[in-house]
Amino acid sequence: MPIRERICVIGAPGTGKTFQWLKIAQALPRVTFHVIDPDDGVDRVRVPEFPDLKNINYYFTPDWFGELVAIGDRRWMGGVDAAARKVLSGHKEGDWIVLEHMGAQWDLVQSSFTDEVFGKDIGQYFLERRKAQSPRMTRLDAFDGWKDWVVIKKLYNEDYFNKMCYRTKAHLYITSSFSIVSDAVAAKEEPEIQEFYVGTKIRIEGEKKIPFKVHTVLLFSGNFKTGWRVSTFQKERSRRWLDQVPLSDFYVQYLSRVAGWPLPE
Repeated sequence: MPIRERICVIGAPGTGKTFQWLKIAQALPRVTFHVIDPDDGVDRVRVPEFPDLKNINYYFTPDWFGELVAIGDRRWMGGVDAAARKVLSGHKEGDWIVLEHMGAQWDLVQSSFTDEVFGKDIGQYFLERRKAQSPRMTRLDAFDGWKDWVVIKKLYNEDYFNKMCYRTKAHLYITSSFSIVSDAVAAKEEPEIQEFYVGTKIRIEGEKKIPFKVHTVLLFSGNFKTGWRVSTFQKERSRRWLDQVPLSDFYVQYLSRVAGWPLPE
């Protein structure tokens, strides 16, 4: 059994983040892939490119809370929380867990919290807080640091992401987009964040400590027509770093050639 993987793949839309975990699923047809996706975009890649894959349990999660409802063969719709509980209780060693769009998942836990606690969507909540703000205030204080943020971070970290990282026997493949920060914003970041991102203005979207909890962070670039490339981004434990390597098959080019997995049969 290969060593357990915890891989975070970042890149702009269209850089092959979903396509490449589907290549892993194609190479391992007897292994189950459990996919939590708030965007409902996986089938746009899977159906035309991988129509014969039968080893995917797919969870479309447009909200954080909500019971799961079956919407097809090995397909459910509901909340991230319910999907995570089902995956945590139902996976087995050697499976893969795919967490799509971690930036969107981080937004979901915040918006669902405001809906549950304040009875309004997050845009309305912040608009009302802004309207109530004193003209002399330069910073919008919305969520209460000792009440709201503590709960939000617990819902996301302790109850969800940490369990996926540390309490499963499955390999983990995470996707996220990224943003570019200004020098002024970077200067205000916590020291450990500044240290991790030293030399780059790229920031992984989602909860800020996601990269601390994975073993590998890879940056995808390019597009389907011109070709994809992969580079190691800021972190790789005990493996050679990649620099703009042309990418067509993640299983062969990374898991096999870099991580030492056996070639698919």
